[in-house]
Amino acid sequence: TNPSTPSVAPLYLEFRQPIGYDSGLPLASAGLQLNQVIAPQWQFPFPRLINANYAKDPNAQQSLMPGGKFVWSSHGVTIDSLKTKGQSASFNVALSSPKCIRYGINGKDVQYYQSVSAGGNGFMQFSLVNEDSPACSASTVSLGLSITDSAGWFISQYPNEPITLAAGESTYAFFYFSPPSNATLGDHNIVATITDSTNGRKSTVARTISVVPSPVITSIAPTRGKAGSTVTLTGSGFAPYPNPNSVLVQDATYYAYVHNLYGTSDGKTVSFTFPTEMHPFGSNASVPTPFGTYTVMLIRGDNGGYSNTVSFEVASTTSAGTLTVSTDPSSPAYQIVAGGSTAVT
Repeated sequence: TNPSTPSVAPLYLEFRQPIGYDSGLPLASAGLQLNQVIAPQWQFPFPRLINANYAKDPNAQQSLMPGGKFVWSSHGVTIDSLKTKGQSASFNVALSSPKCIRYGINGKDVQYYQSVSAGGNGFMQFSLVNEDSPACSASTVSLGLSITDSAGWFISQYPNEPITLAAGESTYAFFYFSPPSNATLGDHNIVATITDSTNGRKSTVARTISVVPSPVITSIAPTRGKAGSTVTLTGSGFAPYPNPNSVLVQDATYYAYVHNLYGTSDGKTVSFTFPTEMHPFGSNASVPTPFGTYTVMLIRGDNGGYSNTVSFEVASTTSAGTLTVSTDPSSPAYQIVAGGSTAVT
């Protein structure tokens, strides 16, 4: 590790030849290999092989060979005078103090909902990257989010407190927002502001989202049937094909989700198979779907919008029977059985 760039992940060197364990090593890789130990966010540290000649030619062989030179100017590291003899190698390492060049702290790889249902929820997330050169000191960074015409919106974020971000380091930023059911429909500008209080810098990530009406279920067909029946919802504001929808089925005791439901291109019809198993609230167990009446709610997969609820009754049979009682002694008696009747003499 170069003391002038203490935030940089350390290098370790290997001299490798096509013998023993490395007997299958290509000659182009037989030499002095440079590995950097890195530790991305939420991962264990691991070594990454560096192209020993990348500073001059990104397509060159990865190992440093006799007569070659590795110069990593941004890190102040130079390796040269490599000599090999049999199973040993000698080389010279020179360390220098590179200049600090502050390129900025920026948001990369932005993902977000382009539309959000009124009363639903949306998000924006991105990688927060300190692109300063390795010789620069760490920065204290804080985030903020603003949305135009967002009175009554619920907004939360991570991180919600200032963090320290070293040069070359990255983390992720996540913003969650939920417009109320009476939110103003149409386009809203959403701006995440990245503030480096250490160096007095700011950058922004800006996108436009559209608030659309919540999905509405106007009918369910059939309204009664067995678990496993095909049920069709009709209404408006469903996620149109090829965007997915989900359905939440529940009563006071049990619930089940049905995901990846693709409706019509006009967003007015979605069909699903009524679940044959349910989960008791507060448990991961599954039970066969009990008889009873359940509420059905549609959830848009592309913007998190929730619909109103309609009812579906799970019954042991889909048709109702009629029981006729006669006081005429000459009439035969009947034994009522599932699906019909049998005369009893």
